Amino acid sequence: MDSLVVVLDGRTYQVEVDLPAQEGLAIPVNIDGETIYITLPPHARNPEEIEWVLINDHPCNVALDPDLHWIQDKEGLHIAEVRDLEIAKTQPQKCSGVVKSPIPGQITQVMVAVGQKVERCDPLVVLEAMKMENEMRAPRTGIVTHIHVNPGQNVSRGDILVEIE
Repeated sequence: MDSLVVVLDGRTYQVEVDLPAQEGLAIPVNIDGETIYITLPPHARNPEEIEWVLINDHPCNVALDPDLHWIQDKEGLHIAEVRDLEIAKTQPQKCSGVVKSPIPGQITQVMVAVGQKVERCDPLVVLEAMKMENEMRAPRTGIVTHIHVNPGQNVSRGDILVEIE
């Protein structure tokens, strides 16, 4: 179960969701103690490919920013911020060069090599989860010292992907 804080138009929500879900099945999402069921369109691989969702079996047209900074629905554009509480608990306070998987998924691409210099926010690996590709980026500038994954490898949340010194 993933625990998130979602701020939508300045209002904060405590959200728990069990990911990844099987395609076509409703995902139970607990928002401030109330459970709703969300079904995503089949074959949507990225947030920008999602044009609708079912919320408790009611269709809702949506448009999503790839980085989930905004959501648009019939009521307009909503500014969003999503924070994963589990990652906040497991990540050290200092800007560590250890990059961990935030969710279970499959590595589809490794974009760096050992010994390569990277800048903060450079893409390191691509992690596919729930048919969405997520670029895992460098948390700081440094040299890649270890790569713990290969394309096609399945990872769990918290698995170390790359180390930077």
